[in-house]
Amino acid sequence: GSVSCDSVVAQGREAGRFRSERDAQTLGVPAGSIFLVRRTATDWTHDGLVVQSHADTFDTIEGNTNDDGGREGFEVCARSRNYVGKDFVLLG
Repeated sequence: GSVSCDSVVAQGREAGRFRSERDAQTLGVPAGSIFLVRRTATDWTHDGLVVQSHADTFDTIEGNTNDDGGREGFEVCARSRNYVGKDFVLLG
C-alpha cells in the first residue's frame, strides 16, 4: 500500500493486477477495485474505489475531492465517471 498514486500503479503492475483504460472498457472492473486518474503515461494524480462498473461509466466513492471532481477537495463523494484517462488496480 501507499498514499502515492504512482506507487499504487507500480505495485498493481508488479502483482499483475493493473488494468488499463482500454482493457477496463473491454473486460470491466470488479467492485472494490481502485481507479486512478492518469495525467500522463507515467503520472496518476487521484484515486478512489469502484462501487459498480457499467459499459461506459463506473460509480465511485472517493475522498479528498469536491463537487467538481477535483483531487484537492475537502469531502468524500459518490460520483459517476467515464473511463477516459482512468486506469485500475484490481483488489478483488
